[in-house]
Amino acid sequence: MNHSDAEYLQITPGAEVYVRQILMYCQNQPWWHGYTVVPKNTIKAVGAAILSLGSKSLGSFLYDHTESISRSPIEFALIYPEQLFYTMACPTALRSQKPIVTRRSIFYLNHDYPLSVTESFLSPAMDASMNPIANDYA
Repeated sequence: MNHSDAEYLQITPGAEVYVRQILMYCQNQPWWHGYTVVPKNTIKAVGAAILSLGSKSLGSFLYDHTESISRSPIEFALIYPEQLFYTMACPTALRSQKPIVTRRSIFYLNHDYPLSVTESFLSPAMDASMNPIANDYA
């Protein structure tokens, strides 16, 4: 966890947290980077199931808590190669001069216990989104 994470979650820098990072692949290329920070007090409040998700999606865990969850507004940003988060989110083979599109928000479990989720859309995903899809239904 870095200082920005602590500030965003409004916790003490250096506080004990669980960090989960994943890459989602499509066509054998990483398209998406996920970065989740869960403070220790959130783990204590909702149980340790979040620590053992393995390949299960975070979304499925959050879905199980929909009755007691709220979400902050989503923040969007372009992350540039000179920024620290770029090197963390973007695998070396995909690094270029292109920024990556990133969004983040905080989910509050039991309406009081935060976890932050940051999602970055890597260059293969962005390149694919710029290509028109053939209309097979015309």
